[in-house]
Amino acid sequence: KEMGKSAQESYTQGRFEDALKTYNEIEKSGYVSWQLFYNLGNTYFKLKDNARAILYYERALKLNPAGEDIKSNLELVREFSIDKIDAVPEFIIYTWIKSLNYSFSSDTWSMMSIIFLLFIVLLILYYRYGHRRGFRKLAFLSSIFFALLLLFSISFAWSQKHSFNQRDAAIVINPVVSVKSTPDMSGKDLFILHEGAKVLIKEEVGQWRRIEIAD
Repeated sequence: KEMGKSAQESYTQGRFEDALKTYNEIEKSGYVSWQLFYNLGNTYFKLKDNARAILYYERALKLNPAGEDIKSNLELVREFSIDKIDAVPEFIIYTWIKSLNYSFSSDTWSMMSIIFLLFIVLLILYYRYGHRRGFRKLAFLSSIFFALLLLFSISFAWSQKHSFNQRDAAIVINPVVSVKSTPDMSGKDLFILHEGAKVLIKEEVGQWRRIEIAD
């Protein structure tokens, strides 16, 4: 906590190298949070290391997918990237579901799942032991509705957890890298990527990676 406060003070005072050193020490200690990665992204951006700024904003976004400040800063720093890669448009329904999913964190969806489960139990108990026929029928129908909400909330929590645990993306840190047609130095150069470009890792062959970019 004291180290975080010290790093924030250094950042506020414009001593970005000192702030970076302290933030890196916090990270090396094993502490993980979206706030730490977000602050590291901000610090790298101030030091004009845009590739690592993108890297840490992406890491922060994995922990807090609904973070608007993270998204805004990530979009800003990408404007300075040489490679302008336009992602293939998603199917509109998929985009809407994804937006709904990331409107809350996985922890929030998990908590909501517990609440929905509690409602289901109470409604089933009323349906089983209640005396008024109309209310019993309403309780049964309501339990079905909350069961559907429970399935959605569990699915959303699981998908966010699964996405966070995936290690299928990388940020190019080197100023320039050549993309080869085959996993060896004699392969044909297909194109080059510059620092800050994001790639998806599809396969690993020794020290080589087969990649895919968003377009």
